Amino acid sequence: MISGRAILPILVIVAGFCLVRYSDETGTRFYAMISSGEVGIPEKEPKRYEIGGTEDSKGKAVRGGTTNKNGDMENRNAQNGKPVNSASETGSKGEGRRGPTPKPAQKTVQQSPTPKRKQNPKPKPSRPPSRAPTTPTKKPLANIKSASEPQIAWLMSFPNSGTSYTSKLVRTITNSSTATNYGASTRDEYGCSRPIADKYAETGPFWQSNTYSQLGGQNGEYLLTKTHCGGYCNGCGPSQYFETLATFQEGCLTGKRSNRCRRDVNGERIMNSKAKTSYDVVQYNASLVRRAVHVIRNPFDNVVSRFHLKAKELRARNRENYDNSKEGFRRWCAYIDGSFVEQEAALKAFSSRRKLLDRIPCHADFVRYLLWHHYAERTQSSLNIPTLVLHYEEYYASFNATVDTLMAFLNIELTKNSPEKFEIGKTYRDYFTSSEKEAVAELAESISSNITWQRLERYF
Repeated sequence: MISGRAILPILVIVAGFCLVRYSDETGTRFYAMISSGEVGIPEKEPKRYEIGGTEDSKGKAVRGGTTNKNGDMENRNAQNGKPVNSASETGSKGEGRRGPTPKPAQKTVQQSPTPKRKQNPKPKPSRPPSRAPTTPTKKPLANIKSASEPQIAWLMSFPNSGTSYTSKLVRTITNSSTATNYGASTRDEYGCSRPIADKYAETGPFWQSNTYSQLGGQNGEYLLTKTHCGGYCNGCGPSQYFETLATFQEGCLTGKRSNRCRRDVNGERIMNSKAKTSYDVVQYNASLVRRAVHVIRNPFDNVVSRFHLKAKELRARNRENYDNSKEGFRRWCAYIDGSFVEQEAALKAFSSRRKLLDRIPCHADFVRYLLWHHYAERTQSSLNIPTLVLHYEEYYASFNATVDTLMAFLNIELTKNSPEKFEIGKTYRDYFTSSEKEAVAELAESISSNITWQRLERYF
């Protein structure tokens, strides 16, 4: 007869085996990351480094940031007091939620200086936002050859924060195509993804549009290339959106290439019909990336806009019907907040903030938003690429200046068409109570790095 002491370790092994079998590939990686300490808040605080911080007289990093030596997200240690903030990117000298901003001991360059434009014989007239755009010249992009290998400037954005408008703006002004990581969604007439150069046919990036008369990224210009990186899934649990710096950065380089490509061979049209999906996952080298445009939108508007997109998808699939009203949003939040309780309980990042998170409808959406912008900033720093931070609302507040800054950053001097008028659309702050907005602000401050907080503070 087997004793009770002998049975116990057998039960533990069987339970562990069942848990692994239950998890899919993503879930397995998630629980492995929890066990190894890659995800979540460790019991003992590891060594931290100030993001864009300074060093003391002994050459040690000043504490107060929210990342460890690998750049991965950690909890802020409130017992160490408030961290030292570097100068605000927006130039504001007032006091924020963290109090007055002290002068840093060492200047941190968060954004590269705007490249100088060449002097033109005649000054360019201002581009008013209300002017109707010139119709772009239509010509099949497949017939155009690239004059030189483009230099990539990432368009880094959390979904529903101005990605499509920014890409279309650049295409309209330059009459040139921009690029994307997601070539499976921009196929040509044969169902093929179109790489920016032949040697990138297996890796991407890919051209984003068929309707412009030339390719972007020529003659020293930077080719704006869309990427959402990782950790941006909608209506998912922590196992799918908790990232490390390494996995997030890998996501920035990863895309989708169509495998439904049809070509005529000796008069016969061929197509790969055996593939289980309509795309292959591909990845290019980080050395292609020279710059980044980081687009940020008000988190309250961003979260509600993503709900509207999710509700539209569910209606199209004849699933649960959530209307776009405040009540529909609340009903969705009640459902999704209760769907991943066990996964959240396994992470100290959630369990240590349980009371705070319970005050926020769709709290996981705000966690995703904050983590995404944190890792976007860390990726820019890790790759040492000049970055232009573009707040979505700046298109409305100072349209011409914002467009000029963007064009200069991409080293685009020749503009062929006037941009379309920007419509800022609705704002959804009224979907949240004052108490809920205060809770979101507290959450944002507690888990944001210094630089990320400087970029987001204006919204609270």
